[in-house]
Amino acid sequence: MKGLNETERWQLIRENRAIIGSIDWDFVVTLNTREKNGTNRTHKIWEFERRLNQALIGRHWRKDTTKGIRWIHNLEDTKQSHSHSVCKCDGFEVSEQAFRTQARRIWAQINRQQTKAQVHINTVTNLDAVAQYITKDGVMDCTPI
Repeated sequence: MKGLNETERWQLIRENRAIIGSIDWDFVVTLNTREKNGTNRTHKIWEFERRLNQALIGRHWRKDTTKGIRWIHNLEDTKQSHSHSVCKCDGFEVSEQAFRTQARRIWAQINRQQTKAQVHINTVTNLDAVAQYITKDGVMDCTPI
């Protein structure tokens, strides 16, 4: 959002909130990495997405373009770097328990060197609150995988 004045920045955030608030998301996920290096954090998040897709959909999940977990991340750089994320499971059904179990297992594997890394998972109950949560500082990342 570099190069935007404050009015343009807030207009873009409002537009993003309207779009995000209109999608029926399945889960809200907070990925705490405790990493200062933004590149390492981003790569861990992408690896988490890849492994979770593989665990829930199957080994050849990339070949079937009708199935996948679609993500939006708000990468927050604070003292304890973390990501506010939402996801939608497209083309397949997954139970909340299966999603939680696999997500926690995979996040622990990826962060085995970082003992304070955590993952928090909730179901979506208020779409407007989710839109505020994801766009609170205006820095969002959509999944490239």
